Amino acid sequence: MNRPHSLKKSFDRPVPRAGVSVSEIVVVLIIVFIVIGLGAPVLMRLREQSRDVQCQNHLRQIGVAFLQFADENDATQLSTGAHDFLSDGCPIEFGWVSDLYHLKRLSGATLHCPSHSLTHAEGVADLVGTPGTPSVTRMPADLNFRLGGECADFLVEAKDGEPVGDGKLPPGDSGRIEMASEMIRSGMTTNYAPSWYLARSGIAWERADDGLWQTSPDWPVSERGATFGPLNLRLLAISPIPQQNIPLLAEGTPTIKVSETLASVNGLTQGEHLVAAMLNGPVTWDQSTDSFVSLPPGTVADRLPVDDCETGPFCGDELPTAEVEGDGGVDGKIWLQDTRNWAPQHPDFAAGVMTLNILMADGSVKKVRDLNSDNWINPGFPIPNDSELSVPTVELLPFQVYSGSIVPHSLSRENFLD
Repeated sequence: MNRPHSLKKSFDRPVPRAGVSVSEIVVVLIIVFIVIGLGAPVLMRLREQSRDVQCQNHLRQIGVAFLQFADENDATQLSTGAHDFLSDGCPIEFGWVSDLYHLKRLSGATLHCPSHSLTHAEGVADLVGTPGTPSVTRMPADLNFRLGGECADFLVEAKDGEPVGDGKLPPGDSGRIEMASEMIRSGMTTNYAPSWYLARSGIAWERADDGLWQTSPDWPVSERGATFGPLNLRLLAISPIPQQNIPLLAEGTPTIKVSETLASVNGLTQGEHLVAAMLNGPVTWDQSTDSFVSLPPGTVADRLPVDDCETGPFCGDELPTAEVEGDGGVDGKIWLQDTRNWAPQHPDFAAGVMTLNILMADGSVKKVRDLNSDNWINPGFPIPNDSELSVPTVELLPFQVYSGSIVPHSLSRENFLD
């Protein structure tokens, strides 16, 4: 049966649709922005938590590599020192970064904390040098061979101004810049900083004229010439400090800025900061000057156990805790590790503070909080409340992360156990 013509036309006619109003578009956009606003913090937290886990995993891999390196050298040292040209040798061949690169091809991402905004250590600055300023070695003469090899062409002077070796390339030379560039391209760079224990381990006391002992009169304790050199398995085995309490490595703090000359190095940008090469060793807080003071060269002490000694900077010292201020012993000064070269990089969203990941000598990783948000981790220096620095919050408890002056051979173990 045929439909009426008028009815057919009504079926063929398109049905008009209602348009979308401006108000509806605005509502949809508001909803989208609200969802994004609510989701962005969650995504940011998840991303940072992922980076934090990566950072800890990298430190664990490094810890395993340190122990393997120690097993494969006669001195059982965990490394050959800091990643620092003038202090520990040509960084292509010496220093913990080079050790792990050549041992297990650890490089690039593995030697970096992904949460850290900086990527390169300050040792590259000494490698390149500053035009017109001599490169002066900070190693004793018997270690000057470490300036040879790949770096043999670099012009370096001893402390007395005499040249070391036959190097001809002055500071800032294009050849030095190219080597630094190649080192970075190869992944031999890091934003972690080793502890003084890892790079120096302990003070090499010398016999003083009065029959006592003294630190090196020629070198500060931050340098190889005043110490035993890198930490080894033998000291870890005999020390009363548990290995899980001895810190080896953590995220480094910004130090020097990249100069115009350094900016010629591949991967570096003028004005950006480089990361500290290592911690500088034992220091004390001087309340008269509101400043940190390093142990002077030639400091006299005796080497008896802390309960039997009669003189010296560490004699009678008791480490501070959250409950006890500590005791400066014979000299009235508490000597602790200078931890200012470690910088907390990871937000603890629940507590509202930043945290630092620290690799320990047993291969574990511990997380410590910057409790007063002053951007460094205080081991317990008695800094007064009216100082420009932080109040004396103890953030490195000795029974969790040891920060005493040296890794001792003998001490009451019960002081460092939970």
